[in-house]
Amino acid sequence: PSMIHTAIMEAGSHAGCALMVGDTSYDMAMARNSGVYALGVDWGYHDRAELLAAGAHHVVSSFYDIPAHVRRLIDGAGQGDGE
Repeated sequence: PSMIHTAIMEAGSHAGCALMVGDTSYDMAMARNSGVYALGVDWGYHDRAELLAAGAHHVVSSFYDIPAHVRRLIDGAGQGDGE
């Protein structure tokens, strides 16, 4: 988690305002252990099931799905696990 904590600190933010986008179960575990929203992408190393099992809050299947999902998070929707 130190990598995420350092990036958040350098950005002058905090974990509650951060989002980790990753394609491995390790990315999802790191995000969760850092208190950061874990957004998985299933076109990389691990598939949807592995990402969700590792703690992804949500998994998208296209790069173009990321902005819409981030907008929903900013608006306060989509906070549930495993959607």
